[in-house]
Amino acid sequence: MRLNSLVVIAAMAISSTGAIAQTSRLDRIKQTGTITIGHRETAAPMSFLSTKGEVGGYSIDICQQVVKDLSAQLSVPTLQVRYVPITPQTRIPLMANGTVDIECGNTTPTLSRMGQVDFSVPIFVDGVRLAVQRDAKDVTSLSDLAGKSVGGRRRFPVSAWLCSPTRGKASWLSAPADSTPSAPIPPF
Repeated sequence: MRLNSLVVIAAMAISSTGAIAQTSRLDRIKQTGTITIGHRETAAPMSFLSTKGEVGGYSIDICQQVVKDLSAQLSVPTLQVRYVPITPQTRIPLMANGTVDIECGNTTPTLSRMGQVDFSVPIFVDGVRLAVQRDAKDVTSLSDLAGKSVGGRRRFPVSAWLCSPTRGKASWLSAPADSTPSAPIPPF
């Protein structure tokens, strides 16, 4: 079983005002000569702080290229980059309210998020696999996990999806502490 999740850069966050908000955002970046990049501090390898306190990671490298290209497009020889730490809870609101211009991280585009900010094309494709014991002949699809305990990371989108009422009644969150999950999801 494989569940795919596209990871993208949420860029040039705009509200429902569309092109008007985007134009004013680009105008502000051009006028101030500064772009603000939201970054996660502990989301390696996508975005993280090094031991020296420097922002780095795969998505940061891509955002730095976006800044370089935007600098040329706006005819601003050197855009100053300001980094602002974000969390999964603050990334969308900070882009929507203009505090952050670009988020460099692993944000999955959902319908509700797409109503608040724009997303780039995917820069990374992620997947999740479930593992069951080899002799577990009764588990051949997600629906077979209904009523079984499933191991996973708390507050992780795929875990929430697996345990949603529309997917069955996999109840890993309420499983007794000493129970063995029928389908453990290994940590990253």
